Amino acid sequence: MNFNTFYNKILTDENMMETIRHSTSAYPFRFYYDNLALFDFHCIEWHWHVEFEFVYVEKGTAVFWVGEKQVTLETGQGLFVNSKVLHRFYSKEGAVIPNFVFVPTFIAPQSSLIYKKYVEPIEHSTLEGLTFLPEIPWQADILHVMEKIVQVQKEEKDDELKLKSGELKLKSDELKLKEDTIQSQSDELEKAYALIEELQKNQQSNK
Repeated sequence: MNFNTFYNKILTDENMMETIRHSTSAYPFRFYYDNLALFDFHCIEWHWHVEFEFVYVEKGTAVFWVGEKQVTLETGQGLFVNSKVLHRFYSKEGAVIPNFVFVPTFIAPQSSLIYKKYVEPIEHSTLEGLTFLPEIPWQADILHVMEKIVQVQKEEKDDELKLKSGELKLKSDELKLKEDTIQSQSDELEKAYALIEELQKNQQSNK
């Protein structure tokens, strides 16, 4: 899969909110295969957005600023950035950091029990972000799921992801996700839900 080159300079408004739209109501999920070496000064500058963001360090070393915290992550490690939290990424030598963003309601509608039980407590908490390290078992599980999501996205061809009649249609053995149901039949949605569930269970012990 080719690296993202169509969007390698962050644009924000006067409040530092990113101006690009990462998702649509039809498909509120976006994947980026980023190489920091392709960004100005090897840096994704300060910005925030309403979407949750998950970042996986596929190759190299990068420094991440999330809210008031700074962390350096290496190959095989990962990061979660909460909704509306300022963040910045930098790598002196360049690093490959596939990442995906999705609006919180991608997990479930805002009025649903799933949203209120699993999503809202994280979205509106003081949690700015979390790092995932492979030597910690529950974090290793999340990293494994993140790797799977990245791999699925990297293998997709131009005609494999289509929107039709209010449905997300994934070819090549992927199932349909209907907008009028809470139950997930999408592989990506099930994995995203698993990530949120793990975050919810473990955020208290990691503060």
